This record gives sequence, structure tokens and C-alpha cells, in this order.
Amino acid sequence: MTDADAECFVCLSGEGKLLTGICACRTLAIHKACQQKLLRSKEDAVCGVCKTRYRNVTVVSRKRLRPRIMAMTCLCWFNACICLSAGIYLSKSIGDPSWMPLLVAALYAFAVGFALVTLYLISSNELCRLRMVITVHSRPESASDADPV
Repeated sequence: MTDADAECFVCLSGEGKLLTGICACRTLAIHKACQQKLLRSKEDAVCGVCKTRYRNVTVVSRKRLRPRIMAMTCLCWFNACICLSAGIYLSKSIGDPSWMPLLVAALYAFAVGFALVTLYLISSNELCRLRMVITVHSRPESASDADPV
């Protein structure tokens, strides 16, 4: 296939500047804008045909703190402390009516529940979200990698 016959495999248009030699495929041609759109939908930098990494793509991953999840974690921890404190206070200071053990047990259960939710949020990596930034370059990173298979 010559450069004149090449067309973008995403939009099927041969107009404009087409990028070639960006992966192991011999006949792959794509517009820079079409590749950016494709990579945003895929969220990885691997060719869907030959399964090799695109040579003209840079991927940067960053973890970002999620403020709402952090606030929820703090609220759960705070509620666990309040329930535990109330349960201890009620079991020690107030007389022994028949319903008191049920109330204390419920407060302890709430405290344990809030503590477990807090531990889950911390241990499941929900506090941070991985954010990928994908940048498409007009040329492959090194000319020696551009040899087609």
C-alpha cells in the first residue's frame, strides 16, 4: 500500500496527515486526532490488531486523592468513636433497666460496623483514583522502532 492509497482505519478518510509506523502493523495509518479519540475510549496504549504498544504515545499515571471518599472515611471513624463512647458510658453510668443491654449492644454493633466500613475504604484503595494522561505524538519516539514487521 502506498502513502497515496492510505486511509485512516478509524474514520476511513485519506485526507490530512496520516501517522504510520506507530506499531508493528505494516498497513496501519491513522490521524493524530483519531488516535487520541481511540485511546481515550480504550484507556491503554496498545494496538488492537497487533497487540503491541504504540510507539508515538506517552502514558502518565497519577494517583489522586478523592476528597468525598476521604470525608466519608473520617465520618465513619468519627461515628464509630461516638457509638463506642456512648456504649461504654451507658454501660457504666446508668442503672440496669431491662432494655439497657440491647441499647449497648446496638451501639457496639454500630461502632464495629462503622470501623469496618472505614477499614474497607482504606484497604480497598478507594481513597485514591488512578488517573491516566495519554499523549499522542506526531512521530514514533525512536526511528529504529518504526520498522514494520
